[in-house]
Amino acid sequence: MKDYLQLFSARTHARILALRLLYQSEITGRCIDELLADDSSMLPNEYEDICQQPVGKTELMRDCEFYESCEYRTFFQQYGAQIDPYSLDIAHGVEADRGRIDDLIEHVSEHWHVSRMPVIDRNIVRIATWEILRQSPEVPSSVAIHEAVNIAKEYGGEDSSKFVNGVLGEISKSVD
Repeated sequence: MKDYLQLFSARTHARILALRLLYQSEITGRCIDELLADDSSMLPNEYEDICQQPVGKTELMRDCEFYESCEYRTFFQQYGAQIDPYSLDIAHGVEADRGRIDDLIEHVSEHWHVSRMPVIDRNIVRIATWEILRQSPEVPSSVAIHEAVNIAKEYGGEDSSKFVNGVLGEISKSVD
């Protein structure tokens, strides 16, 4: 498994953690704080077959003989014990402003309702849109778009990066 800490900058790392939190929140229907509070970062028992060890949720990842190489381990342990504060800023920011963000995405996405977009792609676009809307001098729109495209290349489907780039380009124009 890749060592993402060495491959990506701290901000990119934070965006990836935020993506994982938002993805998990959307899939489970639970808010970010709820996921963080009850250790919902642990993977469900349905991955026991993959790890070949029939144990409970918490023990599954920690006691599995394949733990170090298993790509199904918790994302907290994959990235270290501490979550970057910027990850939480992003995840909470997207969660709080999801309606406005989704409206903007739908406005620029021709014939694409947000619910029809792949979960990973829509959350990558949400993260970058949140960063674009913040208009922070630390993260200009061009940087947010570039980061989103690179994350889409790593985590999305074959055409995800093109889709993400197109949507975010239009969002950037409409916001500027």
